[in-house]
Amino acid sequence: MGAANRRLMADPAVTSLARVSLFDGLSAPDLAAIAKVVELRIVPAGAILTKQGEPGDEFYMISDGVVEISVDGHEIRHLGRGDYLGEIALLSGGPRTATAVASQPTEVFVLPEASFTSLLLRQPRLEDRILTTVADRMRYH
Repeated sequence: MGAANRRLMADPAVTSLARVSLFDGLSAPDLAAIAKVVELRIVPAGAILTKQGEPGDEFYMISDGVVEISVDGHEIRHLGRGDYLGEIALLSGGPRTATAVASQPTEVFVLPEASFTSLLLRQPRLEDRILTTVADRMRYH
């Protein structure tokens, strides 16, 4: 790894984004470009990230913490460091399919819808990975 890549990987945001499963295999410069357009939010336990049935305009990547996912009031899974959520509404243009609540204080990277769409256009293989995740999630709803 060259000096420039080592410097980029020393950036805490780049290091955290590298742990997001969606970004496996992306280069340090690609991760640095993503880091420039995400917002790090620290949400308290009990905070609602998404609410089933509401429109979606953000994509979330969990840097640290745990998020409980429920559908129709029934818990279906927990997501943790490296997981992501919010993609189904953004890809479909429909409402949120689940409610996501922080189970504990949680750090999330937030990507607005326009940046999410732009990212998928620049990195087509990410869309393939996301669609695989969507298929898995829909199968186990």
